[in-house]
Amino acid sequence: MKRSKTLGKSNSPLCLKIGYATLIVITFLCAAAGAFEVNKTFSGKEIKWFNLNVPYSINAAGGPYGSSNAIKASMKTWTDVSAAPLILSFAGITSSTGWGENDGKNIVCFGTITDSAVLAQNVLWYDTRTGKTLDSDIQFNTNFSWNTNGSSADYDIQNVGTHEFGHSVGLADLYAAADSEKTMYGYSGKGETKKRTLDQDDINGIIYLYGANSATSTTTSISSSSSIVSTIPTTVLPTTTTAIPPLRDVDFAGSPVSGYKPLTVTFDNLSKGDITYQCWDFGDGSAISFESSPVHTYKKIGTFSVTLIVGFVDGSKLQMVKENYIAVESRCLFVSSLKNPAQVEKIRKLRTAVADNLYWRELFTIYYRHFFEILLILQQHPQLRDELQELANKHIDTVEELSNAGETTLREDEIDEITAFLLKIKNYGTIGLQADIDAILVGINHTMILDRLGIHKE
Repeated sequence: MKRSKTLGKSNSPLCLKIGYATLIVITFLCAAAGAFEVNKTFSGKEIKWFNLNVPYSINAAGGPYGSSNAIKASMKTWTDVSAAPLILSFAGITSSTGWGENDGKNIVCFGTITDSAVLAQNVLWYDTRTGKTLDSDIQFNTNFSWNTNGSSADYDIQNVGTHEFGHSVGLADLYAAADSEKTMYGYSGKGETKKRTLDQDDINGIIYLYGANSATSTTTSISSSSSIVSTIPTTVLPTTTTAIPPLRDVDFAGSPVSGYKPLTVTFDNLSKGDITYQCWDFGDGSAISFESSPVHTYKKIGTFSVTLIVGFVDGSKLQMVKENYIAVESRCLFVSSLKNPAQVEKIRKLRTAVADNLYWRELFTIYYRHFFEILLILQQHPQLRDELQELANKHIDTVEELSNAGETTLREDEIDEITAFLLKIKNYGTIGLQADIDAILVGINHTMILDRLGIHKE
C-alpha cells in the first residue's frame, strides 16, 4: 500500500525465493475478474489458501493501544463475507517475531523495516505447482506513526490491516483512479479509514477465490520444500509529474568474495534510480534480505550465486545475478589430515617457501580447481580419506625438509604410493579432474614436475 496519490501500474513486483535456489523477480500474473485482480503463479494457478480456516497470532508489542482489536477487526471484515467460507481466525497473542519465516505459523507484528518507503509488508509462502498458500506474516513498520482511532495525524491500523489481509486472501493491488474507494486500492494516507469496509468488488474477489464455484481444495497436501516466498511491499511513493524515465541500473559488489568458512561478506548496492525496494538472495538457502547494503555470513562450503533485484516507482524492476560469485573454502584437505598443530605449521611454512615457484603455484591452482570435487570423493569413500591421512602423516618430515632446504628426496616406492593414491581419486573424478591428474602423472613419470618442484628420486 502506497501513501502518495500518484497512480502506478497494476503489475506490482513480487520478490521470490525458490527453495535454496537464487532469488528472482517476476511480475504479478493477475487475472482481472470484473473489477478485482487475483495473484497467480507462472503456470496460472491462483494463489490462495486451501485450508479454509486460517489462524493468525498477534504480537502487538510496538503498536498503539488497541492494536490487537483493530487487527482482529481487519480479519473479521473478510471473514464476514458470507458467500466465501474462508475464515481468518484469531489464534491468540504471541511473543514471536518470526516474521517472514516459512514455519506454518501466521503472525501479525510490529517492527522496524529498514526501507523507509515501506509502510507494511505481507510475506507469503506458497507452492508454485498448485498456488497453495503455506504461510503469511504481516508486519507494520514502526518508523511510521500508527493509531486505531482514525486520527488524521497517524496511519490507521484497521485500515491498512484490512488491505494487507486482502493480500493474504489472494487479491492484488489496484491502482486505477476508478478503484480509489476499494480496500485493495494500492494507496493510502494518514487518517484514512475507508478501507475498513469492503467495496462490492473486494467482496466479489474473495467470492471468486473461495465461493461455491471456486476450485478450492481442502485435502491437497504439498511439501513445503518446494515452496517459494513472495514479499509484497506496501510502498510509500513520492508524487511525480514528469514523464521522463529516470536513469536506472542494478549492480552490486561484495567484499571479500572468497575465503574460509565462516565467511562474512559486505555487499554494496551500486544500483541507481528511483528505487523503492531491493531484495537479496545470497544463494546459500538463507532468508532473503531487504536491506540496501547487507552484511551476510556464509556458513557452508561451496560456491554461491548472488542475486539482487531492485524495484522502481513505476512498478518496473531490474535483476542482477552473479553466478558463483562467492567461494567459501574449508582448510586444506592435506592440512586437515594432519595429527597436530606442529605438523600444520610445517605445511604453512612450505606454502610460504614455495610461493615464488611457478610449478608449485600451478600445482596449487589445479588442486584448488578441484577442491570441492575431491572433498566430496573423500566424503563418499572413507577408505580414501584414511589413506590420505596416512600419506600426510608419513611424509610430513619430507615436507619440512622441502620447506627448509628448498629440495628433498623421495624413494621410488614412496612416489609409487602417491601415484597409486592419485589414480584412485581419478577413478571417481569428472573428466576435468581426470585430465589434470593424468598431466600430473606424466610429469611425475618423467621426473619433470618432481625436479622443478625440488623433489628428487632416490
